[in-house]
Amino acid sequence: ISQGDSFDYCQCEVCRDFVARHGTPADLVLDMVNQVADELRAEFPDVLVDTFAYQYSRPAPKTVMPRDNVIIRLCSINSNFAQSLGAPANAAKFGNDLEAWGKIAASIGVWNYTVNYPNSVLPLPNLRPLAEDLRFFAANRVDWAFEQAETWTGYAGELAELRCWLQAQLLWNPYLDQEALIDEFLYGFYGDRAAPLIRRYIDLLHDEIARHPEIDLHCYRRNAHEDWLPFSKVLEARQLMTSALAAVAGDPVLAPRVRRTGLAIDFLLLARPELSPVAGAFAASDVPVPKLDYPAILEAAFADAEAAGLQSFGESGSAAFAEQLRNNIAPPQDDIPEFCRGLAPEDYVVIPAAGLSTEALGSKVFAVDDPLAPGGKAWSMPATHSGWNLFFRVPQTGGDEQWRPYVEMRCAAKGTVISGDAMHFGFYFGGGNHVPIPALESSEGYRWYPMFPVTLKTGMTIYCAPVVNASVSDVYISRMALVRVK
Repeated sequence: ISQGDSFDYCQCEVCRDFVARHGTPADLVLDMVNQVADELRAEFPDVLVDTFAYQYSRPAPKTVMPRDNVIIRLCSINSNFAQSLGAPANAAKFGNDLEAWGKIAASIGVWNYTVNYPNSVLPLPNLRPLAEDLRFFAANRVDWAFEQAETWTGYAGELAELRCWLQAQLLWNPYLDQEALIDEFLYGFYGDRAAPLIRRYIDLLHDEIARHPEIDLHCYRRNAHEDWLPFSKVLEARQLMTSALAAVAGDPVLAPRVRRTGLAIDFLLLARPELSPVAGAFAASDVPVPKLDYPAILEAAFADAEAAGLQSFGESGSAAFAEQLRNNIAPPQDDIPEFCRGLAPEDYVVIPAAGLSTEALGSKVFAVDDPLAPGGKAWSMPATHSGWNLFFRVPQTGGDEQWRPYVEMRCAAKGTVISGDAMHFGFYFGGGNHVPIPALESSEGYRWYPMFPVTLKTGMTIYCAPVVNASVSDVYISRMALVRVK
């Protein structure tokens, strides 16, 4: 008996007043759960009622205490999983709440997140805190723990077998030597020749994230680790997995296991902005990018992933990430906008349709063949929503220079009369702004529209959002461009 999977509680006057009088949203949830628990106790005295302490209800209540037949299931979803859940970095995100609930709940469990939801195939260096987390649970009266690993890749997730086996051992006894357990599994599963190399691969990734305590390794990370893993270390990690595969070449049992494990670093390499002719303009690599046949590496990785039984890269499927990888290594277009001609190559970036990112692909944004667009490809969005579903996310950049964004777009009229705005072209980075693009003007065909200059920051979103407009059927976006402001 629990709240929904959402970020906020009911905002009706009665509920807001209840929270104001009692202290926290958890008081509101428990008031309902306790009523159900009281009713059930009379007829089913041995039945326990399970409820979540999740998102807004995660902090413990102030006045409404859980009945003794209520189980509290505390969720760690907001935590930094590169560090122990009992570490100071996680005190406000989880640790303080666990200690508070442990003092008032008759029974408490933990739903712990040991997976990256958007992409469960890319490396996730969160192994080292696992045993320490479970010991922290035990010290705070936790009766049971659910360690949510990946369920959608079909056992082709990063180190999936190790993760399942290791967590199973530690759930039985969190006081075991975790590092010895890892070695036991590696040598038993990959063999004596590959195990030492895979151990070095695991340690390399965990050592690198440990150098960056400022990084929040939460369970919804979408980037390719460029904020903590230097490109040189990506290459080093891939070389370790290449050597591990060579060490078991020809072994019908061990070679497929090692290759499946090595897919993680191959896909990470292919997702890195250093390879992109667009994002590479901002990504300062610490070593030269090797001249490899990246399309061939990509197709081999896809083929091997299919052979390994990969079902999905993450919670939302595979199509968007597969498209991202192909776009990332696509060659730049030759057609240069008029306002970029004569500029030095380092002073502008043209982002083709393939270089833009999407959300809600197939429902709010669509890939279309458009003979009017340069290159014949564009994105379309219906004028029935105003979502920021097409965007360019600025990769890692260390500068504070200003750039002026441009978008090349057109709109299609629904009838003979068209008015109002067709689209908003803007940016977002903790706050934002946009410029409107008139429907009448943009209905005349593709043209470039400038925005005001912005200081690009890592992770900033340059977005296109249609305007709900009854006179417009769709907007079409073919390219973006960024021009350095001198």
